[in-house]
Amino acid sequence: MSEHTPGRILKSDSSGVVSVPGTAAITKGRTHTRSTTTVLGRRFLSNLPVTFIYVYLFLMAIFALFPIYYVVQASLAGDQNLYTTTLQLLPSVPSLSNYVYAFTKDPIFFWLLNSTLVCGLSTLIGVLFSVTGAYALSRFRFKGRELSLTLLLALQAFPGLLAITAYYYLLQYLDLLNTAPLVGLALIYAAGNLVFGTWNIKGYFDTLPVELELAAM
Repeated sequence: MSEHTPGRILKSDSSGVVSVPGTAAITKGRTHTRSTTTVLGRRFLSNLPVTFIYVYLFLMAIFALFPIYYVVQASLAGDQNLYTTTLQLLPSVPSLSNYVYAFTKDPIFFWLLNSTLVCGLSTLIGVLFSVTGAYALSRFRFKGRELSLTLLLALQAFPGLLAITAYYYLLQYLDLLNTAPLVGLALIYAAGNLVFGTWNIKGYFDTLPVELELAAM
């Protein structure tokens, strides 16, 4: 049987329960909408940390690359940036005059060769002594080993500028100030990185099992 009410039609089944046609469909639609909204909200919240990570990495990339970009654009600006205090992201009149001056008026290739020689020699000396010292500190147990490691670590707390006077007298004693200044400079660079290299390589040697060395002998 059916009952007529203003604005809607009510139907009752054999058990006497009155229902409105379409109520189940409306309820199902609302449930589906709520579930979709909940899934989208959870997905947004789960992706939010990843979004913040990417934004942070993007800002850090700009922070790291901006000095390089500024040096390049300043080199293309000629003498314009020497007389201004404003930040210019792009040179108003790009010019290659700085590069022409550097490659024609100054011995830049000779300077690059000197830098290459100093870097190569200091790397060779630093790696040689760092590997031998790190191997001894990692594999052998001798009296004063822990004290040596502590003293090496304590040396890193002092800036290298404090040893500039000692470096000067050492190079003067070795007669490297005027005869071979590049060799003296390479020695200073190697000595400055010796502690850092020794600690890093020692950590690597500590991860290698001693059985590998015994099996190779």
